[in-house]
Amino acid sequence: MELEKVKPNGITFISVLSACTHAGLVEEGRRRFLNMTCRYSIAPEIEHYGCMVDLFCKAGLLEDALELICSMTMEPNAVIWGALLGGCKLHKNLDIAQVAGNNLMVLEPNNSGYHTLLVHMYAEGNRWNEVAKIRAKMKECGVEKACPGSSWIEMERKIHQFAASDKDHPASDEIYSLLGVLDGQLKLFGNVMDHGFISGEWNSRGKNALETGRLTREKALIEWYKGYHCTEVWLNREEQGCGKIKHEIFMYEA
Repeated sequence: MELEKVKPNGITFISVLSACTHAGLVEEGRRRFLNMTCRYSIAPEIEHYGCMVDLFCKAGLLEDALELICSMTMEPNAVIWGALLGGCKLHKNLDIAQVAGNNLMVLEPNNSGYHTLLVHMYAEGNRWNEVAKIRAKMKECGVEKACPGSSWIEMERKIHQFAASDKDHPASDEIYSLLGVLDGQLKLFGNVMDHGFISGEWNSRGKNALETGRLTREKALIEWYKGYHCTEVWLNREEQGCGKIKHEIFMYEA
């Protein structure tokens, strides 16, 4: 456009800054952003700031992102603070995450996603007091997680879904009966479920997450005994990392 002497506008710079973000061109993006005002007299809008915050966050330059947000000529919205919080999650920066989180709680107090992301970050950092505070605040304000932990299994082209303490499945009695038998056998061999990675106020919720995977496991085993073909088992993000479940399945099959 410059070679053709076509003057760029605000939309042009959104495209350019987005391209820099996807390509990881931090300095090029920074230079183009400064050129908006210095060379073309285009005042940055919220979308331009959003692109720059995203660019800095993906590159791990969280301090630069926070400095840019504080220098904005308009009030940063939840999208801006959310991008910063996502960058903090990616690069494990709890200090700046707390700043972003505090602003998000004011802008969107009923958004369970931001609360959940903060809880996960504090839990990973073993800051259980902070986890307890957020959980208590969510309960006080009536904020509930939009997508509770659950597991799915596909058998004979049908999807079976389970949540913690699920009793709605037609085979729930059979599933829980087998669960008790197999858990008893595991204890005889000294194989006890390890909850060591679940601590503090997160303990109860973490155990519920494990249970959804265990219910799915028992359903798979029942159908395996009956001779059905179980094609896939899915655990959502809450249940990932529960290695005991996979270990137990191999024990039973052996």
